Amino acid sequence: METLLRALQTVEAGEPGLRALVEVSPLGIVVMDPQGDPVFYNPRCVELHGLTLEAARHGGWANAVHPDDRERVVSSWHAAARDGRPWSDTYRFVHPSGEIVWVSGRVAPIRVSDRVVAYVGTLEDVTGLKRAQQDLERAVRARDEVLSIVAHDLRDPLNSVSLAIESLLRRSLDAPAREAKLVSMQRAVGAMDRLINDLLDAARIEAGRLELRHSAVDLYRLIEDVLEAHAAQARERRVTLERECSPALAP
Repeated sequence: METLLRALQTVEAGEPGLRALVEVSPLGIVVMDPQGDPVFYNPRCVELHGLTLEAARHGGWANAVHPDDRERVVSSWHAAARDGRPWSDTYRFVHPSGEIVWVSGRVAPIRVSDRVVAYVGTLEDVTGLKRAQQDLERAVRARDEVLSIVAHDLRDPLNSVSLAIESLLRRSLDAPAREAKLVSMQRAVGAMDRLINDLLDAARIEAGRLELRHSAVDLYRLIEDVLEAHAAQARERRVTLERECSPALAP
C-alpha cells in the first residue's frame, strides 16, 4: 500500500509533465487498491461516469453502471481482483444527466515482489462506435425484412404466370380467352419487375444512392393488378374479391 501511495503522490505532486498528461488524457484513468476499490480518478474518468472519487469508494462505482450490465461487470471485476488477473469489458454507464455512455474498460495489476499492490485501469468512450454498430444492425434487419417481404410477394405473380401458362398449353381456349391470359401474364411480369426494382432500391438505400422518381399511377389499373395477383388464392379459399371504383378514377 505504501508503494501505491508513493505512486499517487508522484502523479499528484511530482513531475509536472506526468501530472499534466494524466489530467488531460482522453482516457479515463483509475487506480484501485488491492481489493479493487478506487483510490484515484483523473478528470476524464469522472466525466464518463459522473461520480466523484468519494462517491465511488466502497463499491459506490457500481451504482453508475447500467442495471443491465451491473451484475456481470461487478462480479467479473471482483473475481479478477481476487485472482490478481487483468480484466476488460465493454459496458454502459448511466450518467447523472441520464445520458448512456458506452465504455471499454481495461485493468491490469501492479505487482511488487510478485504481490499485487494496486490495479491501474483505463476507460475509453466507445459510445459513437456502439451507436454505429447498432445503426448497422438495424439497417441489416430492415434489409432482411424487405427481402423477406419481396420474396413472399414474388410468389403471387409467379403463380399467376404459371396458371396462365397451364391454361395456354391446354390449347382449348378461344382467341379472347388466350388474349386475356396473355394480358394476365404481362401484368404478372410487370409486378415481378417492380418487386425486383424494390430489391435493387434496398441495395441503393444501404449504399446511400437511392433516387426518388415521381410518376403518376393509374389507380384503376393498380386495383386490377391487385385483384389479378390474388385471384388464384381467392379461388382456392372460395373467397370472392370485389371492387367498387370507376375506370375513370383519376391518377
